[in-house]
Amino acid sequence: MIRATGEGQRPEQARLIAALSMGAAQAATAFPLRLLPLLAPLLLAQVGTPIHTVGYLSSLAMLGAMAGSLATGPLCARLGARRCLQLAMGVATVAALLHGISAWAAFAAASVLAGLADGVTPAAGNAVLQRAASVREQQRLFAIKMIGAPVGGLVVALVLPRVASDSSPWQAPLVAAMATATVGLLLFASRRRWPDEPRSEASPAGVASFPVTGLRLLTRTSRLRHAAALGFLLAFSHGVWYAYFVVFLVTEGGLALVAAGTLMSVTLATGILMRLTLGFVAHRLTRPDRLLGALCLGSAMPWIALAAFEPSAGLWSGVAMAIGFGATLGGWLGVQQAEIARGVPLESVDRVSGAAAFLMFLGLMLSGVCFTLLADVLGGHRPGFRLLGAVAALAGGVSLLRAAVVETPPSRSGIQ
Repeated sequence: MIRATGEGQRPEQARLIAALSMGAAQAATAFPLRLLPLLAPLLLAQVGTPIHTVGYLSSLAMLGAMAGSLATGPLCARLGARRCLQLAMGVATVAALLHGISAWAAFAAASVLAGLADGVTPAAGNAVLQRAASVREQQRLFAIKMIGAPVGGLVVALVLPRVASDSSPWQAPLVAAMATATVGLLLFASRRRWPDEPRSEASPAGVASFPVTGLRLLTRTSRLRHAAALGFLLAFSHGVWYAYFVVFLVTEGGLALVAAGTLMSVTLATGILMRLTLGFVAHRLTRPDRLLGALCLGSAMPWIALAAFEPSAGLWSGVAMAIGFGATLGGWLGVQQAEIARGVPLESVDRVSGAAAFLMFLGLMLSGVCFTLLADVLGGHRPGFRLLGAVAALAGGVSLLRAAVVETPPSRSGIQ
C-alpha cells in the first residue's frame, strides 16, 4: 500500500495523487515517442530520407518498448517501481535530445531509447498504483493513470508543430526533453510520499526468469488470454494510425502540417475523454471484455473513413474521422490494463502487466513494418486502411460473440 506521509492527507487523496503521478510519468515518455511520427514530414526531409521510413522507425521504437516491458519485472525487483520510473524519465530525456541531431542513425537510436522508456513506465506505474487501489477503485484510478499518454501526445501535437522550424530542427526536441526531465525531477521530489516497496531478495536466476513467468501467468486463464489478444490487435491498429495518420493527411490528404497536427490533437483529446468515460462504463455498466470487443468493432469505421478521405472532403470531415479514432483506438488501453491487473495477485502485477505490455508493443512494432510492406504490395495506403477496417470488424464481432457466452468472475482470479 502506498504510504502518504503528508499530515492530514486522506487515503483517497493519496490514491488520487498516485494515479495522477503515474499518469504524468506516462505523459512524459509520450513526448519523445510521439515526436518523430508527428514531425516526420519535416525531420526526415532534413536528412533526405523517404517519408515511408517512419514506419520502420516506429517499429524500432516498439522493439525498444518490448524489451523495456519485459525488463520491468527484474528492474522493479532490484530497484523498486518508483526508481524504475525515474530511470525511464532519464532515458526518455536522452531520446528526445537525440531527435535534434539531423541523422537517420540518431533518429533510430532515439526511437529505440524512447521505446525502452515507454515500455518500462506503464507496468512500473501499475505496480505503484495497484498497491494503492482496491478492486472497487481499479477501473477509476487506472482510467486516470492511462490518460497520461494521450495527454502527453495531445501536448506534443499542439505545441511541437508550432515550435518546429526548418532552420532550427533542434527546438522541438529540446522542448520535449525539458518536459520529460521536469517530470523526472518531480518524481524524485515525491519520493517520500510513496516509498518504494521492499526490494526482492530473489536470486539472479529467479529475477532473470521474471519475463517468462509473466508470459506464463498471462496465459493461465481464458479471460487474461482474451484481454491480451484484443490488446495485441488494437495495438497493431493503433500503431498504424499513429505512424501514418499525419503523414497520410499531409502527403495524400492535402493538409498542412499544422492542420494535420490539429486533427491529431482532436483525436488525442477525444481519447483522453474516452479513457475516463470508459473507466466508469467498465466499472458500472458493462463487463470490460464486452467493452473491448465493442471498441475493436467500432474502430473499423474511422479506418474506412480515412481510406476515403480526399482534399475536397473538408476539415469537418477530418474532425469527425479524428473523433472516431480517438473514441476507439484512443480509449481502450485503460480498460484493458485494469482488466489485466485485476486478474493477478499483487505480487505478480509488475510481471503480468509487463508481459501484457510486451504483447501490446509487439503489435505496435509489427504494425510499422507490416503496414509499410502491405502498402507496397497493395499499391498505396488506402487499400491497407480498408483491410485494417475489415479485420477490426471481424475480430470485434467474434469477441462480442465470445463475451455473450462466457461468464467473467467479478473478482481476482487467484492465479498463483
